[in-house]
Amino acid sequence: MIIESFFKKISGWVLCLSAVLVMAVVLPRMFDLAFRQGAPTPFILYSPVKDLFFLSGSTPDGQRVYRDETGRQYDRMEFMMATPLFWYRNVFAWNSMPETIQGVLITREAVEEGYQVFRYRPQDLKEPPVPLWPLLESASEFSDLRLPETMFWKDGGLVFENGLTRKKDLEMTEKVNNALSEAGFSFPVKALWGNSTTRKPHDDGYFIRDAEGSLFHLRQVRGEPVCMDTGIRGIGEIRHLAVTEDRRREFYGYLVTDDGRFHLLMQENYRVESLDLKDFDPETMGLIFMADLLGRTVVYGDEEKIYALRLGLDYHPVHSYEEERIQGLSSGASRVRSMLFPFVVQTRAEYGRGADLRLDFSDHTSFAGILFFLVLFMVIRKWWKGTFFFRLHEAALLFLFGIYGFFVLLVQIYPCFEKKGQKSLFGLR
Repeated sequence: MIIESFFKKISGWVLCLSAVLVMAVVLPRMFDLAFRQGAPTPFILYSPVKDLFFLSGSTPDGQRVYRDETGRQYDRMEFMMATPLFWYRNVFAWNSMPETIQGVLITREAVEEGYQVFRYRPQDLKEPPVPLWPLLESASEFSDLRLPETMFWKDGGLVFENGLTRKKDLEMTEKVNNALSEAGFSFPVKALWGNSTTRKPHDDGYFIRDAEGSLFHLRQVRGEPVCMDTGIRGIGEIRHLAVTEDRRREFYGYLVTDDGRFHLLMQENYRVESLDLKDFDPETMGLIFMADLLGRTVVYGDEEKIYALRLGLDYHPVHSYEEERIQGLSSGASRVRSMLFPFVVQTRAEYGRGADLRLDFSDHTSFAGILFFLVLFMVIRKWWKGTFFFRLHEAALLFLFGIYGFFVLLVQIYPCFEKKGQKSLFGLR
């Protein structure tokens, strides 16, 4: 009986704490949905026809709006006609593509060859590393890429193993590590970045950081490992490197360094093109990069402000635009939120990118909320039970969890959930 009673107590507390965690996720989110102001982030494109930035977005009441940076509004077709290098399929279908833009002859083939888009998200910095990689063929004779039987992981050096037999491939392991050594690589391997999927037009291999912080480029060319020292120095420690492998082959990918700067890793002699992005913070700001036949557009921002930058083919700034965003809660709603919720469990998950779980505590105003729910619980208890008497676990739940503990205790005493005299739903009596 003692053991049974003990485990009932434990299970009751586990259920209670689980309910608190669920409410700490759901209730603040419901509050935000009810009181958050502002409209969704607008989609921004540069118009080489008008030499202006064009924005597509929604008003707070859900109405779709197309406008330029001066505030002038357009209909959907006019918006697409003003940004023809992005909406080229529609514009060509309408036979409305200009013959020349900014003195450059426009053909469908040239537009398609010059088109590229990639996106950076702040959660990319926290993306869990993949522990196993394939070394694909970078000079394949076939039109598609195929996964090899051997995969590798890093254990000081690179260790290859046959994925079917689960036996180490000692020959491939020796060949690859010798190629690294001959290129001047200093073991152990500190970090490795690459794009291990076969759903891409070609393979650019992997970029590997050695013990001295130097960056090396490893590929497999006609069955043989090839390693090159990129010679990249003086840009700071690399926090994130993404290999994009686009058919344009202008750059290998992009990287973010510890000073918060955003760089492109060009295919020409591993040159690093550092983009001068005003107020860019990789921890909080997302970024989208769009290349077209005539230039490059970079759009980035957060909930407070959005920035747009147009670059020429030489990556020198041509035009810029920034816009304040009315987003989030009003000051009054923010104070009420802090009072109601002593802490919030933030969750974020993306398919293939893992999950992010974070506990955010409110400021000192949350004590006012805790006091309010303490008094409210005493009033309800007096009305239902005829006494202000507090049990120890009830006081602990209210003082530690505020509104979350209040709802847990409400389930115990309110007649809708329990007949008088029966045990608590959470088994804490």
